[in-house]
Amino acid sequence: MSMHRGAGTLVLVACAWVLWSYETPGRWHHELPPGQQSPGLPDQWKPVGPFPTEATCESGVQGALLWWKEAFATKDIRGRIEGGRVYIEQPGTDVVKIIRPQCWPDTVDPRPR
Repeated sequence: MSMHRGAGTLVLVACAWVLWSYETPGRWHHELPPGQQSPGLPDQWKPVGPFPTEATCESGVQGALLWWKEAFATKDIRGRIEGGRVYIEQPGTDVVKIIRPQCWPDTVDPRPR
């Protein structure tokens, strides 16, 4: 059993693996490792959902990438999947947001303390 915080609530979930998204704003951020931040632009780990096994979590990664790519798409914004990441871009400008999904055991919370 693991505990996850989201939107001001605490949710108890029985699972073995959790899909997390690591969201990074700004073009120059995409080369920074998780947990390393540039001043003024916070990187964020967010729990996406629980999975019973590592294999099912990993298979959920591709679906999550496709969902994010489409969810952010508008007339002026497009999503691009590359190297296990989704790049949300406004053509002719810098990257707006980079999302990298990762599976972690439910005993691990990757957010910096």
